[in-house]
Amino acid sequence: MKCLKNNFAKFITLFVAILTLNVLLFCLSGCEYTTFKGDGWKKKYDISAPNLADAGRDKYNANNSGWYSTMIEDFDNDSWQQLWKPVENILRNEEYWCDKMIKQTDSKIEILAEKSNSHNCNNCGDKSNYYTSGIITASYVDGKRVPTFSQAFGYFEAKVKFPYSDGMWSAFWLQTLSQGQIGNGGKDGAEIDIYESSFWNKKDFVGHCIHYDGYGSKHKGGQATHSTGKNLYEGYHTFGLKWTPEEYVFYVDGEAVWATDFGGICQVPAYIMLTNEIRQKAQYGPYGQKLGEFTGGTFYIDYVKVYQNTNYLPHIKSAEDFK
Repeated sequence: MKCLKNNFAKFITLFVAILTLNVLLFCLSGCEYTTFKGDGWKKKYDISAPNLADAGRDKYNANNSGWYSTMIEDFDNDSWQQLWKPVENILRNEEYWCDKMIKQTDSKIEILAEKSNSHNCNNCGDKSNYYTSGIITASYVDGKRVPTFSQAFGYFEAKVKFPYSDGMWSAFWLQTLSQGQIGNGGKDGAEIDIYESSFWNKKDFVGHCIHYDGYGSKHKGGQATHSTGKNLYEGYHTFGLKWTPEEYVFYVDGEAVWATDFGGICQVPAYIMLTNEIRQKAQYGPYGQKLGEFTGGTFYIDYVKVYQNTNYLPHIKSAEDFK
């Protein structure tokens, strides 16, 4: 009987190992990425910075280049909470997104991050030892995200200070409700990562990525990483995206660092997210970057600015247009 029990235990262990391997292989096979290198994009796309001088406050008062502002958020009073909400209270991956980890101090938003065995919160309980959060231009109705602000095309910029810690990263990204709609490439919905800061060991690096067709077996991703020649973990830096009907152009401190039309340009509105994430067990973050041990850090958000261009308005569609 003891021999049977031992054999049965070995069988279960082997079965679980095989199942885990198959799940891992399935996930890996379903995540298809294209990595872009070189600087051919500089000649292929219009990487000029948008002319935002004297941008009007609506399309009827746009400047000579057609630009007007749609959101200027300095976080200097409580009015920001009309459009911006905490990300949902969930166990994200290894960290719990908790709205108690958000502070407003000195006209800035602070996204805290901590490891704690005594996190006393009705939202979290003891579901994770790691806690952080983010803000999003969407609220939650019946468990679903409903945008409080969304926009297709335009220029999006945030001024932030990276969390000074290994084992985690911040991100400024756009998300569409139809990102999981299969077919039509990224035209009917995409996730656009304006930046991700997972390069603790290469502090001058930053990454950008486009995701479409969901996150399963049909997923497609196009990504690029590069050196900016400066320590991005010192002080504040601006990260921007010019999203036109022809291209995505990414900027760091006003300088174009990458451009692409990967998957076809998204034509449907996206809401905005600024988030923190922690990976301790997996030890890997975006772009295959090995992460070290998390020690705690704060992600600072100084402002978010969004502009639209009258020339882009005729190109806006809804996800339903592609069905």
